[in-house]
Amino acid sequence: GQMIDGTAHVLHDSADVMDEGATGLMALGLREALQSEQGDVLIVTAYLVPDEVFLQRVRLHTERGFRVRLLTNSQLTTNQPAAHAYYQAARRDLLAAGAELYELRPDAFSHAHQRSPGSSGRFLGLHAKSAVIGSRHVLVGSMNLDPRSMVLNTEMGLLVDSPELTSLAL
Repeated sequence: GQMIDGTAHVLHDSADVMDEGATGLMALGLREALQSEQGDVLIVTAYLVPDEVFLQRVRLHTERGFRVRLLTNSQLTTNQPAAHAYYQAARRDLLAAGAELYELRPDAFSHAHQRSPGSSGRFLGLHAKSAVIGSRHVLVGSMNLDPRSMVLNTEMGLLVDSPELTSLAL
């Protein structure tokens, strides 16, 4: 593999999240990046249940002329039907905000190339949590875009400032 230069910052929620209430530091980092960055956005998340603040950030970003593309599980690839039901209810709002939605097909051609040795099952499911934000930042971490991840869980991620990495990802 090729080494690519960049500056990384660790984002993490407080370990005392249950005592302090919702810290949402990972979610705040993503929202701030969406608000301040110039350029297109690509977000990959297994669960997509946007809140009103996220919808507003998407709307403002697309109104400035930038693309916001979101990839998540389809109904047939999710392992959380309840979360997917909330996503289905929010699809119209996401589209109205200007987002482009993509869902993983259970019979994706790339499935044969993505299987790990010893894995079983005919269908592929998405578990990734990453984002390419503007022309400089890549975020990889544990946070999905759903209330449990953004408010309740203690999440962690790496925000990498690297125009070179970003250009490869978009």
